[in-house]
Amino acid sequence: MGGLAESSDGGVLLRVCELFSGIGGWHAALDLVSRQRQELQFAVVLALDNNQEVNQVYAHNFPDTKVRQGNAELFTAAEMQSLNADMWLMSPPCQPYTRQPGTRRGHTDARAQSLFHIIRVLSRLPAAAQPSFLLLENVQGFEMSDARDELCLVLRQSGYHLHEFLLSPMHFGIPNFRTRYFLTARKAAGGGNCIQGPLSFIPGREEHWCGGIRPLAEFLQRDLPPMAPLGGDGSNMGLYRQLLVSDDMKRKAWPYIDVVVPSSIYSNCFTKSYGRYAERAGSCLLVEPTAQQLHRQFCLPQLVCSREARQPVEHVDAEPSANCWVDGRRPRKELRDYLDPSTSVLRYFSPREMLNLMGFPPWFSFPADGSLSVRQQIGMIGNAVNVRLVAELLHLVLSDRHMSD
Repeated sequence: MGGLAESSDGGVLLRVCELFSGIGGWHAALDLVSRQRQELQFAVVLALDNNQEVNQVYAHNFPDTKVRQGNAELFTAAEMQSLNADMWLMSPPCQPYTRQPGTRRGHTDARAQSLFHIIRVLSRLPAAAQPSFLLLENVQGFEMSDARDELCLVLRQSGYHLHEFLLSPMHFGIPNFRTRYFLTARKAAGGGNCIQGPLSFIPGREEHWCGGIRPLAEFLQRDLPPMAPLGGDGSNMGLYRQLLVSDDMKRKAWPYIDVVVPSSIYSNCFTKSYGRYAERAGSCLLVEPTAQQLHRQFCLPQLVCSREARQPVEHVDAEPSANCWVDGRRPRKELRDYLDPSTSVLRYFSPREMLNLMGFPPWFSFPADGSLSVRQQIGMIGNAVNVRLVAELLHLVLSDRHMSD
């Protein structure tokens, strides 16, 4: 854009367009940044997604934003230019780039075409109409895709400075493994470049990197077992029953179920399939009160910062039996190896607990009219961005140094 507008109080007002907007994780991150930096204000001029249910959740939480249901492939350059947006935020479909065997089809996947279309739209816009900032999130593996190559080429040719990252909430003390690819781009008068990457740290934050990981207990609902007595006052027993892992699932998939307890300092990545499949879908909570005692044998060693590698490394623990799963390294023994699936009571994380781990604020919610099942809510959260993480990247790209370029 030609120049950034002023807000009513003399700060900077950024007009934002969200593409593939989902339930509104990017918007929640914008709100977080604006509260932390009051000189920055954001006006989301459009949130676009082709899923009616996620748009319903977005509109429920951000009623003043124009939410449009539609396919990004139908969005024209003229329409985009008319929005006069300073910033584009996007989380395009991840299925074409997943690392799971047999499912990664890249540009041959029909779901990849919407991103290629947006890239073409960007290249066709006059320089003055292109956004000042662009941020993208996708799964690890996107960095090796032809879509990434095409996007970076267009951005460099259009005069953007780029950063690429592979980051996880674990880097920010959140006990959830969810490594994702991120790209930040900003217009620069000196022409485009690409910082060598992807980086596994945020520039300027090295001294604060990889602090202590908070236990899962800080993210769990206080009115559900194991944080509340089994049964409690009965107010959440309906939800609790829905979250229980069935005997059939335990019998068939026990070797693939990852079991955690409130004192654990990790949980596996939640996906859209959480609750339907056990492998690579997310962790389950052990409900029995005896779990705390049992878990003392399996406490994870604290992560410490490696200033050379700039990424989490395993602290050398004095207890050789301590197990850890850091950056995808599985421990020799896991908690489930010492449990009996026929007597162990497990439950899935609730939607609220998943939102907490994904960095969403306490006020973020799903419509209370019962139109969305727990299963639907879980699937939507599994496709969302981590709010805390993308807020950190927004801080980076909107830093005073970058804003003055």
